[in-house]
Amino acid sequence: MSKNRFLMIITFFLIGITGAIAQDATNEATWTETIDFINKNSNYLNNTREDGNSKWVFSDISISQNFLLKGNKKYYYEDELTFDDNFEIDLSKLERVFEIREEFEESQGNFRLIFTGDYAVIVNGDKKEDYFLSVVNSEMFPITLNAFKHLAYLITTRK
Repeated sequence: MSKNRFLMIITFFLIGITGAIAQDATNEATWTETIDFINKNSNYLNNTREDGNSKWVFSDISISQNFLLKGNKKYYYEDELTFDDNFEIDLSKLERVFEIREEFEESQGNFRLIFTGDYAVIVNGDKKEDYFLSVVNSEMFPITLNAFKHLAYLITTRK
């Protein structure tokens, strides 16, 4: 093998490794930016959603950089507290995010977080496979939904 050919192979090899490292760093920044975006706009998740005689109140929702989504959801039926969920969700197991459209109310949107493998959702100490979140703002709903879908995409591409 000639010296020039050997140097050319080494050069392409180094360029390939550098590109792979740069791509990985880009994904890390994207994850961080997405988490920061959701936290910055968590007031749209921290909301009250009313539906006839029932009311959902979400509060204290935040995501840490180690994939943990925490918050509280209270459900009232005819102004009486029916349940109070303190939830903790391991987003590192997030697989899919589904939009749930309700015909009666255009100004709000709901989405369901689906997880893989072990139960990733702990609600009041009980383990669950999925969780529903709500955004009561027609402009922020699709943006928030897409942010969670993007997190699911980043997680599945890391596996």
